[in-house]
Amino acid sequence: FVPISPDLTRGDPETLGPSGGPITKDNVSTEFYGTIFAFAESPAQQGVLWAGSDDGRINVSRDGGGSWTDVTPSELPDWSLISIIDASPHDPATAWVAATRYKLDDFRPYLLRTTDYGATWQMIVNGIPDDDFTRVIHEDP
Repeated sequence: FVPISPDLTRGDPETLGPSGGPITKDNVSTEFYGTIFAFAESPAQQGVLWAGSDDGRINVSRDGGGSWTDVTPSELPDWSLISIIDASPHDPATAWVAATRYKLDDFRPYLLRTTDYGATWQMIVNGIPDDDFTRVIHEDP
């Protein structure tokens, strides 16, 4: 394999490792963190890429993956699973994110929007009950 980017996850050695029992190991990689779980290319501008991990990181590239910037929102608690990134079809700087923490017994909704390539984020959960976790968000075309 040839690396095409730096590690876009936390890369925490304590959460990376084999799963399963002492005799046979699983090869499913779902029990441990360190996976790019959400990925989107902007339909509005080729080369704007968004990546979200199952350990709570969000990165953006504005040059087709040549370089990446960690734009993880401070409003998002550590170890959130980025379940989807929806890149706006109208504006390359705008993306919508749904994250979940239900595996950590946190059922609050985590829906965010950026309009400046992730420099700032806005939590958009007004009107959604605190015990309604969310997995998906899409911009209305």
